[in-house]
Formats: sequence, structure tokens, C-alpha cells
Amino acid sequence: MSEEKASLVDGERQPAYAPPPYEATPTPQDPVKTQPVAGQAQVIHVHQHHVMPMHDPPPDFLIPSILACIFCCWPLGLVAIVKALDVRNAVVVGDRPRAENASRMAKNFTVAAVVCGIIIILLSIIINVVAD
Repeated sequence: MSEEKASLVDGERQPAYAPPPYEATPTPQDPVKTQPVAGQAQVIHVHQHHVMPMHDPPPDFLIPSILACIFCCWPLGLVAIVKALDVRNAVVVGDRPRAENASRMAKNFTVAAVVCGIIIILLSIIINVVAD
């Protein structure tokens, strides 16, 4: 039976050897721990695209789509709002075909929301009149 060399410290057995010291210095291959030193130059690349503003952009129908969402049919109105914002985003980047397509869809969804809202209101009036 082999015996380990151990010493008693506070009534507990401790190994006779010391554990290796904790290494707190960062290693070069660890990108998380290596950070730039104060005063060290940092290079930041920014790519800017110059976009010509669109002359006579298509209408975005944002206000009518918001009103249709609030007062008529909110699911279709919500889709119309998203399409209206797509028009604005396409105008900002200068993409005329995408802006015109989104404008047409925003208009169609706004009209559909208004028509759906009118039908729902008329049906609820008819049901209430017939029920009385």
C-alpha cells in the first residue's frame, strides 16, 4: 500500500505538492482578452454610397394606411403601413422600381382595409337592426 505524503492543516489532509499558480496574463491567440492599448491607432473602414435623390418619388400612402389601420381593418392596415414604409426605404436608397411596386401595394392594401372596414360596419348595423 503506497502512502501519499500529506500534511494536516486545520484537521484536513492537504497534498504535499502545491497546485500550479493561476496564470492571469492574456495569451496572444485569445482575441477576447487582447484589447487595444490607450493611444494605439485604430482603423475603421466606412463605406459610403452616394445616392442621388429621387426626383418625383412615388406616394407612400403612410397617413391613409395609418387611418385605415386605426378606423377600418387593422390587419390589412398594418400590412399597408409596412408597405408604405418600404416605399420610404426604397426612395432613400434610390430604388425606383421597388418604390413604385411598394407604393402600388400600399395603396391596394389601404383601399382593401377601408372596403373591409365598411363591409364590417354595414354588416354589424344590419345584424343589430334585424336582431331588434
